[in-house]
Amino acid sequence: MVCAGRFRSWSFFALTLTAVSAFCVREAAAGSGNILPGIFSTILQGAIVENARKSWLAVDVDVRNCLASRYSISADALYQQGITATDNRVTPYIQACQQAIAQAREQQEEQLRAQEQQREAAEEDAARQRAEALRQQQQAEQAQKAAQEAAEAQKKARHDSLVAKFGSKMADNVLSGTVVRGMTADEVEATLGPPLRKEPFPPDAELWSYNSQRIGFYKGHVSHIGQ
Repeated sequence: MVCAGRFRSWSFFALTLTAVSAFCVREAAAGSGNILPGIFSTILQGAIVENARKSWLAVDVDVRNCLASRYSISADALYQQGITATDNRVTPYIQACQQAIAQAREQQEEQLRAQEQQREAAEEDAARQRAEALRQQQQAEQAQKAAQEAAEAQKKARHDSLVAKFGSKMADNVLSGTVVRGMTADEVEATLGPPLRKEPFPPDAELWSYNSQRIGFYKGHVSHIGQ
């Protein structure tokens, strides 16, 4: 690439010299040789400036910006003076900028890698949290289901026990907490629990008191339900 660039530059320079030479010959033949040095100098200076401009265009724009900001070196000003980017007076600054830019880019890439690692770690942590939350939710649902099944099984077992002990109709009253006439003392106690107080009325009556209810018995069966 460098050789090709130099070849094009020198080709342009050679063509320019050829054109200048032809022009000089024509002017000399016309008798105006006294203007040739100025024309030749102008054309040669233009070729030098163009060659310098192309050499600076080959320099990375970040490097040119670095030269301007760090060292106050303007590529435009230099190529207007015919100073190329390969001039020994500017190459140390170009190399310093290239090194600084390479370090800055490496630091930027390192920061991007660190940010990417942090993002991946955050995503993995979020995924673990979601998985843990799902596991806990499933455990809670399973525990709730097991508790419901246990409660249903306990309810059924008690129902079956009450049916076996008191019969189907009375078992339903006991389970619903309803005291009805004709219930025995055992059925009432199974329904409401033990009374707060028992008051016997000989020979065959008894009064059971609950918080807001009184149950009267006659000959072992409920005969009165009141406040």
